Amino acid sequence: MNRGNSQGNGEPVVRSTREGTVVIHGSTIELRHRNGMRERVGRGRYVMTDAQGRTIINRRATRSDLARLRRIAD
Repeated sequence: MNRGNSQGNGEPVVRSTREGTVVIHGSTIELRHRNGMRERVGRGRYVMTDAQGRTIINRRATRSDLARLRRIAD
């Protein structure tokens, strides 16, 4: 995977993992779980939404949030 978080031409990096689909675009990383839930770290925020798009968590992102999503992406 390209560690620069995008392919240099502005296109997002998309990877399928056991947990779901990871999309990395610029400094934002998003995990779309197979059950429809989403987790996103971007602009210093961690946001989790349920399958219906309702926000469950919206808080300042931590290093561990970003590290966990990057581990899943690798």
